Amino acid sequence: MGLKTDTYVGVADCYGIESFHHKDDTTPFDRHCRIIRADANRHRHAVYFEAELDKPAVKLINESLERDDWAMALEWLKRMNLALISLPQHEQSWKMIPDIDLDPYA
Repeated sequence: MGLKTDTYVGVADCYGIESFHHKDDTTPFDRHCRIIRADANRHRHAVYFEAELDKPAVKLINESLERDDWAMALEWLKRMNLALISLPQHEQSWKMIPDIDLDPYA
């Protein structure tokens, strides 16, 4: 019996996870808007993601988000995903985020 996973989508940047939603709770238009948002904020290394996660990973990410610890939520996402899909133009940013020093307007 395989591990039960779900796909989550969202946007992350130099501050951590900005949005995080179960893919089934979003529409193609919602996901397209998130891609536009990430592309509009490339100066903060914003990325759009679709991540395959199991329940323990989702729990850790949500607990971090509830504490407003967006950076730790992103660290959990990066460490615990079973598959992570992003846009080719966003790939380099994954190595750099989270890091608030990357925000040119901070």
